[in-house]
Amino acid sequence: MINQESQEIEVLIPKEMLKKYVAYSRTRIFPVATPEAMEQMKIFYINIREMRNINQNAPVPITVRSLEAVQRLSEASARMRLSNEISREDVEFATKLMFRSLKDIGMDENGILDAHLLIGLSSKSQQDKTKWILEYLDKERTEEEAISHMKCGYKVPEDQTRGLIQKLVQSGKISHVGNEGYKIKGC
Repeated sequence: MINQESQEIEVLIPKEMLKKYVAYSRTRIFPVATPEAMEQMKIFYINIREMRNINQNAPVPITVRSLEAVQRLSEASARMRLSNEISREDVEFATKLMFRSLKDIGMDENGILDAHLLIGLSSKSQQDKTKWILEYLDKERTEEEAISHMKCGYKVPEDQTRGLIQKLVQSGKISHVGNEGYKIKGC
């Protein structure tokens, strides 16, 4: 299927020409950011870091390494244009790409960038909900009681609570007691 689709793509630039283009830009184009472009990068970085103000307990969703990535993407954009100057448009391209990437891998179910997700952990929101469920199940409770508690006390939808309870059972943190009851293992 992939081979069939790749054969149907019309090649706009011959492969050899593209190789020469890339080689030329690597050896002769060395983009430097204009003051306007540097200011644009700074604004992007500050705006992402200020997202922490939404939740003071949340880790910062962007690092200096991410800013360096924006710099490199901006340079690549300028190189594609065969320009020795990184323009505002190059930075806008890079920041859109970076933000989209952060959003794709690091946005929690509430639409907030969460650094926990960027490093492969559960979101801070998921961790909080799990903690609330575990605290509630400290005494033997049914799934329906836990769902009602999470819905009324924390505005967590039923399907999310059921999913979290399933994960806790699978991880061995809670166990079934009786027909529908759950309790924390070891208690």
